[in-house]
Amino acid sequence: MGFYNRLYKRWDSLEKCAFRFTDDISYKDLSRQVSAAAWFLEQNNLSKGDVLALQLPTCSEFVFLTLAALSRGIVVLPLNPSYKEEVQYYLDDSKAKLFIVQSIDIPIKDVPICLLQDVLWQGSMEAAEVHDEDLAFLLYTSGTTGEPKGACITHKNVEATVEALFESWSWESDDRMLHVLPLFHIHGLFVGFFTALWANASVEFQKFEPALVLKRLESGQITVFMGVPTLYYRLLSFLGDTRVDVSAVRLFTSGSAPLPVQIHQHFKQTFSKTILERYGMTEVGIVLSNPYIGERRVGSVGFPIGDTVVEVRSKEENPLCDGEIGELWHKGSSVITEYLNKPQQTALTIKNNWLKSGDLGYRDQDGYFYIVGRARDLIISGGMNIYPREIEKLLLDLDGVEAVAVIGVPDLEWGERVVACLIGEENFDSEHLKKVLKETMATYKIPKEVHWMRAFPRNAMGKIQKSKLRKIFSSQGE
Repeated sequence: MGFYNRLYKRWDSLEKCAFRFTDDISYKDLSRQVSAAAWFLEQNNLSKGDVLALQLPTCSEFVFLTLAALSRGIVVLPLNPSYKEEVQYYLDDSKAKLFIVQSIDIPIKDVPICLLQDVLWQGSMEAAEVHDEDLAFLLYTSGTTGEPKGACITHKNVEATVEALFESWSWESDDRMLHVLPLFHIHGLFVGFFTALWANASVEFQKFEPALVLKRLESGQITVFMGVPTLYYRLLSFLGDTRVDVSAVRLFTSGSAPLPVQIHQHFKQTFSKTILERYGMTEVGIVLSNPYIGERRVGSVGFPIGDTVVEVRSKEENPLCDGEIGELWHKGSSVITEYLNKPQQTALTIKNNWLKSGDLGYRDQDGYFYIVGRARDLIISGGMNIYPREIEKLLLDLDGVEAVAVIGVPDLEWGERVVACLIGEENFDSEHLKKVLKETMATYKIPKEVHWMRAFPRNAMGKIQKSKLRKIFSSQGE
């Protein structure tokens, strides 16, 4: 039946608001606009299996075109609006048949281009026959170890993630979500927007500005808010000692990057609300979540949700016991089965329907999972394994330290040396920092270098790009 067709059948109340930018769009309006957008795609000769590339800001047109494509079995390739020359790679690799963009100032080859202002909404087109195993999205993952890889996400994969979140987080049709995340990313699109539509709930889109967000959160009209650690940090920094009443918000969630313990605790003290942290990846959707009802453990990403099975495995790919650190492997309906045009990477990453995540973590005796870092971020110095997050947690406890990234860079003597990159108050005593660490952890884990920075390179979701930090500091001391 396909994801959109199932979505549409769940909309019991067509007159209520589906989403809002400046004006309310009802579910009835939404279905009409989707039908009109589907007509436009058909007029541009897009048919089932073709790829539609969208490089648009968060706007109603993005919503209409995306759902229209899904209704017709057309594959959606959402692209970050900040991309420049790299767009050509994504268009070529995906063999996109149409590229819709708000404006363009770089040359694009071999793909028909349509400016958003030229999209017509005149006719209507019914949904096509779409199957669960048909491709729905191409989402490209980080290329830090090579070219970006296109994750082939099926209608079944999307539905599995959305249904699991709908059940796990107790969504209701009277929920109203304040949405501040980009729609070109799985967090904003699948986790936030699609799950709200699945519940026949309402979504209010808002540009992230702390004053405006806090005003809406204390309005009594918002029940769900999803963010990333950077956004929660900015909300708390803006608020200072002021207190606001957000009692109507039943659910605050965090993802896309690890939530520092300090932010978790500060938020609870400030708002009397406990952020629900969860875990996912482009390739698997959301597979772990702290419970909606029950103990949300600080530093944990909770339990498997939906039909997901998660195992912690050794380098030899054998299951490990509780408490032992290894790589997380995932299996379930939300997990992809291939990367586009990348058979070698597919074979290395996906084995017997299990996906090798590249994330290191462990499960405690109560079944809660914890992430300790990326396998590629593991530092091996003098033959000893060092997990950056352990050091980062301790550094964030120090007064004057606002953000931390611990990396390993090549070193002739040690193989890799530990480097701490920090953002914080000026004139902070780095020697005091090392002294504190010596009192709390093994000597071999102590950073051999400490660098103070004004800002970290981050991706669109605010996650620190450690690969870029490694490039900055790897030329020193080799």
